[in-house]
Amino acid sequence: MYLNSRDLTWVFQVSESIRRLSAPTSQLWLKDRNANRLFDSQNNAASGYQIGDDCKPACKDENNNYDVTKEGATLGTMKFYQGSELYIEWHNQHGCGVGHPNLHCQIILQYMTDTDNPNLRDGTDQDSAGGDDNDPTEETAEIARGYHEPLDYYQACIERERNKGLYTADQQIEANGGATSTRQNPNGNGRRRGNTRHGLECPEERDYYPYWHPTPWHDIAILTDEPQIRCDYYRAESQNVKPKGLCSNSLYNQVDCLSPKPSARKP
Repeated sequence: MYLNSRDLTWVFQVSESIRRLSAPTSQLWLKDRNANRLFDSQNNAASGYQIGDDCKPACKDENNNYDVTKEGATLGTMKFYQGSELYIEWHNQHGCGVGHPNLHCQIILQYMTDTDNPNLRDGTDQDSAGGDDNDPTEETAEIARGYHEPLDYYQACIERERNKGLYTADQQIEANGGATSTRQNPNGNGRRRGNTRHGLECPEERDYYPYWHPTPWHDIAILTDEPQIRCDYYRAESQNVKPKGLCSNSLYNQVDCLSPKPSARKP
């Protein structure tokens, strides 16, 4: 199971989103913190923990310093027994809470499995998913890079028209960015638009819930400070229980042209 966060700092479970050793080094605290490795986290590049190791006996050189070149370095994984409970803890970057006069807060917990993306992986280096090319392909998705959203999902997002009914404030939205261009990411997600790539995420889907197209993310729980207003709506619109549709021509993927599509989601 993979989880990601935005404007949040994970405490537990150990987050794979940000930190990776940038090069072999004897100083364990020197880490590359890529806030855009798998998505646009906007968490000041300070989330997550260094990935674990699986060296036998330890990832150290002859001077007893950490050595990332040792066999098993950065290959550690967390293991849980079937039926055990997984605790999730985090800090909210901008605050949250019922009755706050200046905040409305909705926290969406979701997950993805390798059924949704057979190439789902954590990766072992600090480079962003999608690579450095203008338009990513499966061939340029190096195994060392992490991988969340499938490539075809990203491609469909960048090809279809963005929802122009969404609030954009005073942002100048990139005209050719498709649904990767939003108020939070006006330049879209892709280097050919002069923007640093932030994985293969679809910013429109990331920022707006419930989304109106199929996504590879499954809902775990939703925390809201307005349960009387939102809970019934969220229960009805979650893709766990309600399939979403796609147009055969991705350019016109707006609500008034959608048709039902069978969903693999289970209540």
